Amino acid sequence: MFYQLYLRSFADNNGDGIGDFQGATRKMEYLKNLGFDSIWLMPIMLSPSYHGYTISNHYKVNPLYGNFDDLLLFVKKAHKRNIKVILDLPLTHTSVNHNWFKGFLHNKIPFKNWYLELNNTAWLMAKRPWDGQSLWGKFNNKWYYSLFGPTSPSLNYEAPSLVKEIENITLFWLDKGFDGFRFDAAKHIFDFSANQGRFEYQHEKNLTFWKKLIQVMSHFKEELYFIGEVWDEQKVIERYSAVFGAGFNFPLSYAIKESVKERNPARLWQGINATLINKKYIPVNFLNNHDMSRTLTFMNGSKRKTLFSYSILLTLPGMPCIYYGEELGMKGNYHKHYPEEVLEPFPWYQAGAGPFQTQWKASKKNTPYSGISREYQKKNFDSYFNKFKKMLSFRGQRKWIDSATITGINIKNDLFSVFLKNSNHKVHLYYNYSDNKKKIQNNSGTPVEIYGKINYRSHYLEIFPFSTLAVEKRADSISPF
Repeated sequence: MFYQLYLRSFADNNGDGIGDFQGATRKMEYLKNLGFDSIWLMPIMLSPSYHGYTISNHYKVNPLYGNFDDLLLFVKKAHKRNIKVILDLPLTHTSVNHNWFKGFLHNKIPFKNWYLELNNTAWLMAKRPWDGQSLWGKFNNKWYYSLFGPTSPSLNYEAPSLVKEIENITLFWLDKGFDGFRFDAAKHIFDFSANQGRFEYQHEKNLTFWKKLIQVMSHFKEELYFIGEVWDEQKVIERYSAVFGAGFNFPLSYAIKESVKERNPARLWQGINATLINKKYIPVNFLNNHDMSRTLTFMNGSKRKTLFSYSILLTLPGMPCIYYGEELGMKGNYHKHYPEEVLEPFPWYQAGAGPFQTQWKASKKNTPYSGISREYQKKNFDSYFNKFKKMLSFRGQRKWIDSATITGINIKNDLFSVFLKNSNHKVHLYYNYSDNKKKIQNNSGTPVEIYGKINYRSHYLEIFPFSTLAVEKRADSISPF
């Protein structure tokens, strides 16, 4: 299971209010006890932005987080606990503060070719497809391609010297001990057609680029893990995921949340059938991330629906990925121009202050004394956190589910059931979407309550509304699989 870690908001060791490597290292046991065996570390390179996705030096860490010794200790302590760490590496653009971009502005070799300069005024008519914004920025009377806004100039991968430098960067970080990368915006390496003068996804060129880069990294270090972020329709996700070996399952994220919010199990069937059946890569399943509203906010504050959604996520095949703070039920609405709301400090204490508590920004949604802190919830057996922890424990003890085969799906009167198996295990999962209790026969399996409430009778089980049940069977038992 992956834990998506935003360092700035997680744990502060030196008392400056900003999360750092030492703080995260000292809280490593917290993650291990929850059952996580992998960490996705959001960008930690030198950057002027709070989120870190606009890099100003690819070979330096943000000094607010510590130094390289602190980073190396963090990775070492993770590995000591059998936790892998992958680094979030944005490669499609840089900060305007980067020396590369400064070299571009002054026409210095080789940097003048590392960004795309406007050489046809007709290109200014091209717009970003998802919101109609301009594709171009202007600095010192020089126009440059900048898909993600004028402060994030896009890199020009038509330049062979840039490609070589990117290879060096990936090897540099792998040499620091990282187990792989999460590649941000992976479909945007080539996305502007100079011939047509417009935005255009060039998937074939992108895939060729990624295949070569992965080959270089794999020759440098064995057993690496790569995840491509491709926010698109399923057929596009599959093409990239087949190259990376793993891909974020955006369609399933929406399918799970919408199916629960709308009480429509057929929507879940659609998502599972499209994204989890007969895949030759690892689907990385999640409900939200730093670019999406928190799940509890999406569910209009319904803890019941949120936990039910996670009970589905944590019982399906693929690699589960949990955004930091979701285990506490943190809130936050994603705003395109104000995404800080989904990046608020992890609330360790009721009062919002104490050892390791980050305070780099005021908490708008996850305020002190709101009952959301770990300090408050860990003492309450029936808390959101303890219910979430129970689900994590179920999945953490059954890693075989990651690569399990789905052998059957059934929907009957809003009771959704899924059959999973591998060579040594079998489990029948039940998700009750209805307002009523559902009865199932149980003659040959061991029932495990994942979330909600289950009544155990002599020959049957009652599943309460918005409850999830697993019935585990011996590998050699007779079953409907």
